[in-house]
Amino acid sequence: MADEEEQPEINPCQSLFDSHISQSPAASLEYMAGKYSFYLPDSEYCIDLEGLLGYCSEKIRIGNICLYCQKMFKSGEGVLKHMRDKRHCKILYEAGQDLEEFGVFYDFSEANK
Repeated sequence: MADEEEQPEINPCQSLFDSHISQSPAASLEYMAGKYSFYLPDSEYCIDLEGLLGYCSEKIRIGNICLYCQKMFKSGEGVLKHMRDKRHCKILYEAGQDLEEFGVFYDFSEANK
């Protein structure tokens, strides 16, 4: 019987790209911006930062998928190495691409007035 791989803990205060844990999701975002040049598109309209960072963490650490190019890897470490090496520490955020995927974390009602 093969040992099942333990699922990583998803913590919205943990950096998406390493094991650093901040005091809050906002502090984590600040850390990632400084260390990895991570930019949260339309951050002023983000209504669920904790949910967005948690979702991104699941996509990377459980799904083993690069946030930017959507390439799938065999392990979480593999995708993290790829994202850091290729400078893919960013979200693809374009209409017809990831904009719809991340839309649940945003509220553009003020912008659309």
